[in-house]
Amino acid sequence: MSQWSIRLLDINGPSWVIYTYEMDVKYLFFFEVDFNDIETRIKLEDLKLNVIHAIESLKDETTYRDNLINEVFLKN
Repeated sequence: MSQWSIRLLDINGPSWVIYTYEMDVKYLFFFEVDFNDIETRIKLEDLKLNVIHAIESLKDETTYRDNLINEVFLKN
């Protein structure tokens, strides 16, 4: 990740968007997961925390916006 030159990681449920310093989309990850499955949500949360930890260790101006779990993504 240190070579990505990213400014923002936008985590919005299953879609994670990585923006460059010019705010162009560099990468888009879309996880097809069942948010009603608690084990899946735990694994995705672990991945998110690992990525955020890596971003914070870069010690640059990279930020993140976190909206991993939202009722919108939970199906009844």
